[in-house]
Amino acid sequence: MVRNSSLKNPVFIVLLSLLIFIFGCQSLYDSVGGNFSGKPKDIQKILSQKAKDLITASFQGIPDGQYVDHHIHVIAYRRSIGKLCPGKDIPQYQAYINPKRFTWGNPILRVKTKVFMSASNVYDLDYGSEQYASRLLDLVKYFGKKGKFHILALDGYYETNGILNWEKTDILIPNGYILSLAECLNQKSGENSFIPVISIHPYRTDAIERLKHFAKQGVRYVKWLPNAMNINPGRKENTEFYKTMVDLNMILLGHTGNEASLDIEESNQKLGNPLGYKLPLDLGVTVIMSHLGNWGENRDSQGKITKNYRIFFKMLEEAQTNGKWKLYGDLSAVTLENGVDNLRALFRKKHLWNRIVNGSDYPLPGVSFLNNCSKLQEIGFITEDEKEALDEIYAINPLLFDFVLKRTLRNPENRTDKLPSTMFMSLRPGKY
Repeated sequence: MVRNSSLKNPVFIVLLSLLIFIFGCQSLYDSVGGNFSGKPKDIQKILSQKAKDLITASFQGIPDGQYVDHHIHVIAYRRSIGKLCPGKDIPQYQAYINPKRFTWGNPILRVKTKVFMSASNVYDLDYGSEQYASRLLDLVKYFGKKGKFHILALDGYYETNGILNWEKTDILIPNGYILSLAECLNQKSGENSFIPVISIHPYRTDAIERLKHFAKQGVRYVKWLPNAMNINPGRKENTEFYKTMVDLNMILLGHTGNEASLDIEESNQKLGNPLGYKLPLDLGVTVIMSHLGNWGENRDSQGKITKNYRIFFKMLEEAQTNGKWKLYGDLSAVTLENGVDNLRALFRKKHLWNRIVNGSDYPLPGVSFLNNCSKLQEIGFITEDEKEALDEIYAINPLLFDFVLKRTLRNPENRTDKLPSTMFMSLRPGKY
C-alpha cells in the first residue's frame, strides 16, 4: 500500500485533522482524496481529444486481454456486500478493519481512513464493501481494453508462536472473500478479468495446508505485506512454506520498502528490506517485489544503511547475472513524489526492464494529493500538455490514469526512452 511521506507527516495530518474536526466537511476529504468529476462510463463523452489520444497511444503494443495489473487492494468492512452479488456466499467471510481507525482518539488513522474511503468512492461504512467493489467493477469495465486485474487478500498480524494478534492487526481481508468476490465481479463483467490473490501468513500452524487448499482451486499468487503482518521473509522456519510454494508453482508478491498507510510498529519497517527475500529466492520461489524497494532505508548485504530501492536494484542485477533467482519487481507507487529517485534509477537500468511488471496499488491512484503530476512535469518525465490530459483522466478513472501515466513517462535525461508495452503484460502469458 501507500509509502508516501505526506500520509506519514504528522504536521500535515494534524492540520488536516483539525480542519476536518472543526468544519466536518466531506469536501475536505474529497479535495485530497477522491477529487473526481465524472463517472467511468461517461469517459468518452467527457475527455478532450488530447486525453483520448494519450489513452490510445498508451495501449499501443498491448493486445486486447493482455494487459495485467498485479497489485489491486480490496478493502471490505464487516460481512455484507449488499445487492452487488445476490445469492453469493461472500457474507460468510468476516473482513476486519481495526475499530481505532474510526475514532478521533486516533486522528491520524481516522484521516487516512476517510481519505482512502473518498479515493475509492466509499461514503457509508454500512455499505462500504458493496461501494468499494462496485467502484472497482466500474473502473475495470470502462478501462478501455480487457485485461487481468489481480485483487489481493491480506492476512493478519501473527506472532512467531502462530497466534493471530487482533490488537496489532490493522486490516484483514480473508482469502475466501477474495475468491468469491473475483467470481462475482467476473460474472458481472462477463469476463475473466479479476484474478484472486491469497494472503497466507507463514507463521500460521495451518499455513502449508492452506497453500495446498487454494492451489487446488487454481490460485497461483500469494500476497505479503511483512511490515504490517509481522513477517520476516528470511526466517529459516519459513523454509518448508517456500518449498511448498515451489512445488505448487506459486508466485510471491511481497511488499518492499517502508509502509505508511497501515498502522504498524516503527520497528517493523525493517521487515520491508528487499534482502529479506534472499531465502525464498535461493530456494527457487518466484518473487515479485512490490514498489521496487521504494522509500526508506535498511541494511544492505555489507551491513551498511542503504536506500531500499538501491538494495532492490542490486538484487535485480544479481538475479540477471546469476540466472538462478526468479526475481521481478512491480511498478506500484513509483510515480509518487517520494518515488522519483526510484523512477530515475528505473530509467537508468533498461537492461533490467525484462524483470519489471505492472502494478497500480489501487486505491492509491485515487488519492488526489498523492497523484499530483506537477513534480513529474517539472523534472521532465511528462510535458505540460500530457499533465493536463492526465489530470482529465484521473478525474474520471484513476485506475486508467495510473496506467496511462506510466506509459506516458519519458526519461528526463534523453526524452526518448519510455516503459515498454511488454512491462504491462503477464509474467506468465495465458497462465492464470
